[in-house]
Amino acid sequence: MQQNQELKPFTSYQKFVIAIIALIQFTVVLDFMVMSPLSPMVMESLNISPSQFWFRRSGIRIQRICFGILSAGVADKYDRKKFLMVFYAGFVVGTLFCANCSNL
Repeated sequence: MQQNQELKPFTSYQKFVIAIIALIQFTVVLDFMVMSPLSPMVMESLNISPSQFWFRRSGIRIQRICFGILSAGVADKYDRKKFLMVFYAGFVVGTLFCANCSNL
């Protein structure tokens, strides 16, 4: 094993991929971490009960479970980048759907 291995700097493409992955992780965590502390304000502004609010939040969790199960079986069959973008689009659509179903 060599002790003096030179570390090559990241290419611009590698930096771009790291930035995209970091952005995706940030939005997923932000969605989860923001909704729970803001639940009293959201319930008040939508004029809904706590059970109605948590019903909407469970919709997001069910959507994530479904996409997780679907992705586990087919993840190795497709290109990782396209696969990530398709399931991230599903995350965005599911989040928008849960945000827009305030009249349930």
